[in-house]
Amino acid sequence: MAPRAAHTHGLAISSGAKRRFTVPATDSDILIDEHELLLQPEERDVEEDNKVDEYSPWRHHFRLLALGYMSFIFLKLSPNMFNTILSQILEGILCRQYHGATDPTSDPRCMDERVQGELSIILSMKATFELLPTVIFSIPYGLAADVYGRKPVLMIATLGCVLYGLAGIMICWFPHIFPLRLLWVAPIISIIGGGPLVPVMMVYAMASDAVPESLRSGVFVVMSTGLVVGTLLSGPAIYYLISSGEWPAIFMSLGFQVLGLITTVFIPETLSLKSEQSDTSSLRGQTSFTYRIRTGSQELLTKSFKSLRDIFWSDSTVTLFIFSLLFIDVGEDIGSIITKQYAAKRFSLTWPEAGVITSIKSFTQLGLCLVALPFAQKIMRQSHVPAITQDIWVARTCVIILVIAYCMAGLADNLVMFIIAVVLSAVNFCLNPALRSLLLTMASSCGAGAVLSAVEVLNAIAAVVSGPVMAAGFRLGMDWGGRWLGLHWFIAMLILMPGALIVVCMRFNNVGRRPDTPEDEES
Repeated sequence: MAPRAAHTHGLAISSGAKRRFTVPATDSDILIDEHELLLQPEERDVEEDNKVDEYSPWRHHFRLLALGYMSFIFLKLSPNMFNTILSQILEGILCRQYHGATDPTSDPRCMDERVQGELSIILSMKATFELLPTVIFSIPYGLAADVYGRKPVLMIATLGCVLYGLAGIMICWFPHIFPLRLLWVAPIISIIGGGPLVPVMMVYAMASDAVPESLRSGVFVVMSTGLVVGTLLSGPAIYYLISSGEWPAIFMSLGFQVLGLITTVFIPETLSLKSEQSDTSSLRGQTSFTYRIRTGSQELLTKSFKSLRDIFWSDSTVTLFIFSLLFIDVGEDIGSIITKQYAAKRFSLTWPEAGVITSIKSFTQLGLCLVALPFAQKIMRQSHVPAITQDIWVARTCVIILVIAYCMAGLADNLVMFIIAVVLSAVNFCLNPALRSLLLTMASSCGAGAVLSAVEVLNAIAAVVSGPVMAAGFRLGMDWGGRWLGLHWFIAMLILMPGALIVVCMRFNNVGRRPDTPEDEES
């Protein structure tokens, strides 16, 4: 199953994987060169030595993956810390503006509907607008990576994340000059680098360049745990750093992003591993960058519209399943955007304490990824369960648990029950790869690229829709009060349920089987 990246909110990377990366080169060029070497044994030793010296993937293997893994940790650690501390700073500013509070951390008026309602609007719309640069600029930066290399784009994208953080600090540092809703405009700075998902995309692309195809899936799974580790570390880090004050803590969190930028300086370039072996490399240099951007974008748009038309009008089963992903993605997003704010409001926690709860969820995700899911798959393989049936069981089990978790979170009247619900919701880390693996199997005749492009379009729709819906639900819940404070959890559950029903009730008997599965079993 292919891992999902994220969906992430704020500067964080979601969990969830909603991850895009460009892999411009194929392995065909490498295979051609290998055949030529076999046909010319007298030149093999000299040429092979030269190739090892110049672009051997294994020479860069450990350094690339180790630094890439560190980069992933910083890419998740810094935004998670930054957003949590920024939320507390915003809450304090609003409390001072509305109530003239001198100590917002202990003033109960900071938890009233007026402050929390405005805060939820600012945070949810900020998360929505942060998505737009990635949607708009990820394709041009991907094409630029094909021309100028992965490393320059990775460094520029990480620099853009640092500058975006500085812009947020600047707005909050002078609240008497800048309105807080100016944070919605701040993502325009992400034109530099294309937003927080582009560095992730580049690291995946660099790993894909250097790692053999047979090991690629496993490497991606291991690399994705770096994002989980970053989230896991962010909670305790905030808890201890916040004691030094909000502003020192937020500058320290930005410092981790700077460390991530420094890490990218030492990551080796990998585009040469592929391009030097291709006869078209000289053509690449002769073709102007603007021409490649223009023709590449036009070709991509043409293919995307054709692919979407073919999928949605040719196979109603695939169409129905894709729409189930839309319901599930929107439900997940609504349930996770303001988990920390909800916990702080409902159970009178500080923001660092609320951050620890999300770290518990990340720890659970890490355990699911490294222990529970591999163990379950091993048991099913030993029982000769077909691979597609494994995906079906995992998807159905996880989506049912997720619905129950959201219901528990909305009903929770004590912190223990809420933490249990949050821990149960960690199954979305296993749910999304299973659903996408099922979709690729169902739509094998449509082509993986066409299917994934359709999913990415719906992912973007889900992210744009979920922010305003969540903010409206949270404000309405605060107006109604009492148990209705968790209204947005019930809204998330209701949106999630149609997708869950499709996954649970859909019959997969006629779905094409994978080559590595037995032919005598059906799901």
